[in-house]
Amino acid sequence: MDAAVENHVKACHECQINTKPNKLPLFHPNPQPPHPWHSLSLDFYGPLPDGSMILVVRHDLTRFLVATILSSATAEAKVDALEDIYHLMGFPQRHGTDGGPQVTPTYLPHSAGSSGLITS
Repeated sequence: MDAAVENHVKACHECQINTKPNKLPLFHPNPQPPHPWHSLSLDFYGPLPDGSMILVVRHDLTRFLVATILSSATAEAKVDALEDIYHLMGFPQRHGTDGGPQVTPTYLPHSAGSSGLITS
């Protein structure tokens, strides 16, 4: 009986239209940035066996990557690396992180607060 009901519901067009999906989407993609260097994603890889970390910054529009090796995981080293990247490529309007302890707002360059940088 259960199989007959399942087959009927699968074959019924109105049943399919009015049935709510059971599963939520796996992820929600970010909207496409309106112009170059508008939105960045950043994360850290490591620590590596020698204690260093890799800062990875991804340009969300083109998927261009900038990777920098940090010899220490101090806040000062992180700020210096981000400032070097921002001075080279320009300051973004938005950047996103995974919210890990390495990428909290206290580690952002000092100019982030005055620039209107949006973090997510």
